[in-house]
Amino acid sequence: FYKNTTIVILGDHITMRDDFFNVPNDYDRTTYNLFINSKIKSNNTKNRYFTHFDIFPTTLASIGVKIDNDKLALGTNLFSSKKTLTEELGIKKYIKEIEKKSKYYRDNILKN
Repeated sequence: FYKNTTIVILGDHITMRDDFFNVPNDYDRTTYNLFINSKIKSNNTKNRYFTHFDIFPTTLASIGVKIDNDKLALGTNLFSSKKTLTEELGIKKYIKEIEKKSKYYRDNILKN
């Protein structure tokens, strides 16, 4: 099965036990994400700034789906050299933009 299988392991948070690892206090702990047996290879595999939106096109690319311009919705294929929204805007501006309210969404989608 492995030859035709891509395995995606995504962390949703860092470990909640501070005493689990013996690391310096100034160590920047991050979540662990891994794509095993991906159909696409890249040199851009470490130290990217990304959000959950980027997992959508990245997962599709990892199983061989071709994505125009390496972007889908608000996400960027992390195997590509394209910048994610977080990398383009910086985290502060990204958060400011993503937290904006949508009158259309409120009036038409959430409407009861």
